[in-house]
Amino acid sequence: AQTAADDPQAEMARNAVLPNTVLGKAGAKTGSSKKKAARREKASRRRERETLVAAANVEKDLLLGFQPFRRYSRNGLNVRIECVGGDSLGPSDLDFCLTTLRDNMGDFYRNSSWGWDEKSKRAGMQDPVSRILLLREQLDENPAPEPAAEDDWVMVEYPDAASAPSAPSERNLGFVHLQFCIEDDRPVLYVLELQLVDAARGKGLGRFAMQLCELVARKHGMQN
Repeated sequence: AQTAADDPQAEMARNAVLPNTVLGKAGAKTGSSKKKAARREKASRRRERETLVAAANVEKDLLLGFQPFRRYSRNGLNVRIECVGGDSLGPSDLDFCLTTLRDNMGDFYRNSSWGWDEKSKRAGMQDPVSRILLLREQLDENPAPEPAAEDDWVMVEYPDAASAPSAPSERNLGFVHLQFCIEDDRPVLYVLELQLVDAARGKGLGRFAMQLCELVARKHGMQN
């Protein structure tokens, strides 16, 4: 009688099963290795994004290296742009930012699902990772006096210098509230607010501020 060992076809069939089984295990191992490599790559990219944002947040003055952009002198405006950290925002500047935001956007917020939460807005502006661009109009401290007509009498008073109020040298026209963060897995410079008073609108100041923000974002490697 012929045994299985003597049957060539049976021997071939038995041997054909073994390679398929081994290949199946190898394929499973390869798929698992690819998933692990993908997870490592994803984690590495996340760390790179977090490192970029952390490095950007160290810089308090975002206008370093942008000296020509600290001034805006067009369309009748003479504006100095100053950058301060949220935790360094002075009380008067904070009040200005909140008042301007409330005047410009208060009704919009109140009529939306968000509502107007001034406490939250205040806390956001004072967040240590916030950066505030203050748009300050430079005022002429010593305007030229009107020329006196010939033979006119001119009355000159000399008040006590200590009691005489000093005229402000500048006033705020607007502000930009910025934060570096990760949005949709991308490192970005987020513009939370850009607000101007009525007198500063339509003069190109807002567009100039946005272009400046784009330059700052590029400097720090942020994405669009």
